[in-house]
Amino acid sequence: MRCPNCQTENPDRSLTCKACGVRLEPITPPTDEERSRRLVEEAFRLSDEGRLAHAIAACRKAISANPNSTSAYSLLGILFERAGQREQAIQAYEAALRLSPESAADRESLRQLISPPGQVKEIPRVVEVPAAPSAAAPVVRRRRQWARALGWATVGALTIIVVAVLAMTLRASRPGSRETSQSTRIPASAASAAAPAQPAPSPVTAGMPLAPAPAAALPVREPPLTPGPAPAVEPSPAPTPASLAPTVSITIPAPEAFIARGAASPAQPPAAPAAPPESVKPTPTAARARFFEGDVAGAIRIYEAAVADKTQATPEAYQEIGWLYYEAGRTTDAASAYRQSLERYRQQLASGQDAEAARHGIRTAEAALKVLELE
Repeated sequence: MRCPNCQTENPDRSLTCKACGVRLEPITPPTDEERSRRLVEEAFRLSDEGRLAHAIAACRKAISANPNSTSAYSLLGILFERAGQREQAIQAYEAALRLSPESAADRESLRQLISPPGQVKEIPRVVEVPAAPSAAAPVVRRRRQWARALGWATVGALTIIVVAVLAMTLRASRPGSRETSQSTRIPASAASAAAPAQPAPSPVTAGMPLAPAPAAALPVREPPLTPGPAPAVEPSPAPTPASLAPTVSITIPAPEAFIARGAASPAQPPAAPAAPPESVKPTPTAARARFFEGDVAGAIRIYEAAVADKTQATPEAYQEIGWLYYEAGRTTDAASAYRQSLERYRQQLASGQDAEAARHGIRTAEAALKVLELE
């Protein structure tokens, strides 16, 4: 343990410096995940410097520290692909997809590697290996069964209610039901009982003729019931093929330099404000660091300053700034950057330098330009 004040070496468990007496903070050993993350960042740096063998060794150490690191496997596949080791790159991409089956970038890279030259073959999703069943799997399965049963019960109840309402509507629409005709029929005995009694004739009206008594109410003859026509039910219009057609969204995948870090876009803006781009040396590495801090505009400015230098105007740099332009909605600038990247990849392929990486870059740039033409 080194003293920060006098730079004197002390035992690891020392509380104070033996030379100057300054209190020493105990050193907490990093976790496996932290060591793996640092090794992946070291591999990124070595890859940017062109030291592929050292970058591959750093990725292997990161995987040894954390076997579940998707970023380490993805970066290892990229490095193997750049080094021309096709079989090792395929194994690394398959390992990354086993850990993260939804990784579109790794799936696309693997598909292009195993396809014959000149054609791209769609591969089945056989690389997705389901995880071992956990203790919560039976509980989740039972909950799904209960939800399915509850849904069918709800559909049955709604069907019964609809049928009952239709039956009541048809019954009410018939002209003259039995209940209505029976309620209007008045028996003769009830009519005579309900009639008011005639008063006895008085002496004054004794000689006058009396009014005739009201005739007894006759029973009403009920007409025979005939079933009325059922109301016509208009069928609901069938769904058109256009309404059933699924909507397809086509986007440009992020470059490997961003996917390998485990994020296709910045998650959240940093808590503290980042340093202004003008104070950072314009290099692709500095631009990626600014992107992962959440400052997309700052990353674009650093990339623009970097590609202005001919020594750093690599096809990878143009490809990465093109994707940042696309994410920022600047499609014209994105198309121009991808054309620059395509031109430089073709020059690299013609010169015979890292031909496999150049072919992969050409395919990526051409696919991005096709997407930009559709927008």
